[in-house]
Amino acid sequence: MIHLQTRWLDYRIGEDGQNLSFTDRINGTELLRPSPCAILTDADRVEHPACSCSFENGVLAIRFEGGAEATVAVEERGEYLRFELLSLSDETVFRVAFVNIEIDGDHPAFAGTLMNMTINAKPEEYPGVSHILRCEAYPHVGVAGAAAAVFGAPHDALRGIMITVTEDIPAGELPINPYGGAYALDNLDCGSTRAYTILPEPITPEEAEEFARCMKMFGLTQVYLHPGYGMYAHGSFEPNPEVYGDLEGFRKLVDVFHRNGIQVCLQTYTFFIGHNSSHVTPIPHPDLGYVAEFTLAEDLSIDADAVPVLETTETVDPRAGYKVPGSAILWIDDELIHFDDAAKSAPYGFSGCERGFNKTVPAAHKKGARVRILLGYFMVLAPRKESPLFYQIARDMAKFYNDLDIDGFYLDAIDGVFILDGDDYAWYHSMLFLRELMAHLKKPPIFNCCYGPQYPATWYMRSSMGVLDAPTRGYRDFIDVHVDYCRQNANRRFLVPGMGWKNIFPGELDIVQDMDAAMNRESVLGWQNKLWFPEDIEYLCVKGLALDACMSYHNRFRFYKQYPILLRYGEIMAKYDRARANNSFSPALCDKLSQPQAEFYMDLDGDKPVFYEQKTQRLHVDDQRPLAAAVNPYGAQAPFIRIEALYTAGDYDAADSTLLGWDKPVTLTENTDFVYPDRFDTDGRHALGVRICGDGSGAMVCLRIRNDYAKKLATNEFFIKLDFEGWRYYTFYEAQNCERPTDEWPRCELEYTVFSEVEHFYDAYSNGVSYHNLDRVEIRLSKPCNAVIEPLRIMKRRESVWEHPTLKLGEQVVTLPVTLKSGQFLELSPDGEGCVYDLGGHELQKFHVASSLTLESGANAVELTAANASHLARAAVTFRYTGSIVE
Repeated sequence: MIHLQTRWLDYRIGEDGQNLSFTDRINGTELLRPSPCAILTDADRVEHPACSCSFENGVLAIRFEGGAEATVAVEERGEYLRFELLSLSDETVFRVAFVNIEIDGDHPAFAGTLMNMTINAKPEEYPGVSHILRCEAYPHVGVAGAAAAVFGAPHDALRGIMITVTEDIPAGELPINPYGGAYALDNLDCGSTRAYTILPEPITPEEAEEFARCMKMFGLTQVYLHPGYGMYAHGSFEPNPEVYGDLEGFRKLVDVFHRNGIQVCLQTYTFFIGHNSSHVTPIPHPDLGYVAEFTLAEDLSIDADAVPVLETTETVDPRAGYKVPGSAILWIDDELIHFDDAAKSAPYGFSGCERGFNKTVPAAHKKGARVRILLGYFMVLAPRKESPLFYQIARDMAKFYNDLDIDGFYLDAIDGVFILDGDDYAWYHSMLFLRELMAHLKKPPIFNCCYGPQYPATWYMRSSMGVLDAPTRGYRDFIDVHVDYCRQNANRRFLVPGMGWKNIFPGELDIVQDMDAAMNRESVLGWQNKLWFPEDIEYLCVKGLALDACMSYHNRFRFYKQYPILLRYGEIMAKYDRARANNSFSPALCDKLSQPQAEFYMDLDGDKPVFYEQKTQRLHVDDQRPLAAAVNPYGAQAPFIRIEALYTAGDYDAADSTLLGWDKPVTLTENTDFVYPDRFDTDGRHALGVRICGDGSGAMVCLRIRNDYAKKLATNEFFIKLDFEGWRYYTFYEAQNCERPTDEWPRCELEYTVFSEVEHFYDAYSNGVSYHNLDRVEIRLSKPCNAVIEPLRIMKRRESVWEHPTLKLGEQVVTLPVTLKSGQFLELSPDGEGCVYDLGGHELQKFHVASSLTLESGANAVELTAANASHLARAAVTFRYTGSIVE
């Protein structure tokens, strides 16, 4: 038996290569799960566990099934064990896990972790409270000297040991950030917990004064400058000359924010290169990456619009460049050429060519010239791996940071590193880039980057972790997923959680992914992108406060003059910012506030916060089915009420309707898909109508329309609960993704290894469907049933009109003196004060009702009618109930 110890840990390995114990020396707590001490994966990706071990003079000799051997030096360094791979008998293998320990990572008293100590060592998990203490070395990038630290300790001692290990790593080996990794929670005053916004479009220094003032109105004191829409060039960091002139002009922008007490960070695309970069135009840099190379089949004239090549082009995809590595850009000598298509059979070549693309110079080219397709992803380009340009981009980024006295980074798009050398080595190239960047920074940065399980060693740089792309619907469900995501990643790794990015006013101000929506701007707001309401903002802020997270928002708040509903949001955001700045909160209270589906409201008594339990319920009704049930979980009270007039569709047989998906009745005994071989264009129609014969089974039917290949995957879902029998007609307009209770329809969880997998999460919560390019219609069932559904029809939307809507709660009746139309909502306070708004928050009509409505505790019958409601009118009725004070 091999026996290794630290101050806290007793680790034992059997001579058969199996781990025997991973034990708390003080209390005897055993965390080990059965596992071999090492695993070798051969070139065919077959795993061979350790089958024998010996230990002599500090060297662990490991033999694997199959005969390969490794030697590993082991040192007992007081509080941790250091493992260093000395030799590997067969370097034709894919990888070797020279440390491998599986433990119970959820024990409340004792925890274990592993930290890589060299750049060529890959840990399985981010350092922190871990489950798998595995460190791998890959012959492809070199295995010599790969080293890692292993330790176990009580939770409150773990981070101190992590600091010790970090300080023992040789200088320059890893990108150690004094504001990141083990030091992150000791440097919160650096700004890692500040609320921030992202600014992707260029603004002048004069405009920045107003922008900074607006930020502070919303409690934001940090701005991330994103080059996306022309502020500066990806990769070469040249400021937009038309706005800033040169670096000195750009410095004036940064100085404005600093004078206003706002920290400035860069949100760069890691090593990626923008089309407007000097690395691309007017003369392409020789180190640009490419995904394929061909040979020019004949001389090419200066104005030819086709490029013939000798090699096959049948697998070339001109759509590559966002989620498929590649591009539609050819590189011949010093000219770039954009192509529309590639031949699928001989003679091979590229057609629809735009010569002199991206301001390069058109030229004639000789037969036999190299024809390369540029390497790209996320609609930007990339250098060759480990080329001089790869490292130059890191140095230039550091110089930009230093020259402008920037405060931090978010390295966006680092989850695209795999395009350089494949998924298996993305971790290594990301660390090479970060090490080069950190080596040239003059001051430590507040640092964050895209999360991915494949990049665990980025922990050494990270100040925070946890941001996700902005949802456009299912906000509360998304926020609950996000809280759990932060707990499992940031909190377990001793980093600041990140509750962003949120776009608190989606719609026509958001990035429109559907061209027919772009042409008809009013159709965007509230359709695929739902409006936030104040209680949603409150929900987000409560969870962020409970996690002590940095909050981050898209910059749409600056349009508050055009959309006054944003001012209501800003008051809530600023309220929570004040509360966090002036108070501390007990762990017990934070745990209550952070629970999923637990809703609260915060009031301020001066600067002292008081939290109340709260519950919001949103019911859908229409003029054919006006009844619903409001369930008040607290004592009898006059509730807050909101009524939204929703868009609808016409009659099932309306002249402008078209069948969508199938053409005859279907019995719903199983999930069913209808695929369009050539995609389907709805010709600007977005409303749905369907007839269904219920069977009373209680099953949930989900009608799902989707894009399988667009800029991103996208899904819109529409739900019918079969709690009735006989035929009914349903109309739909706005997407209902992620808005059913999780006990009725399961939540879409966030679990992924590489970027392409997370798209299935975002297609539910974020991505808008292109109605010009529908790929399929799906019927999904919560359980088998015997209902019958007629073909789904798509048609133009119709306006709902509720004139003098009458709301009945039990025996109480109130008629509201307004006319409510689609795209409008009314709010009625408990004291009878009401107002009608458009979706931008403009007040259209104030009113008052003399008698308040009271909801009894428990279920209350609700009915919404109108004397002349438009046919098939739809509405959503929201009740907000308030409970007791939370101690």
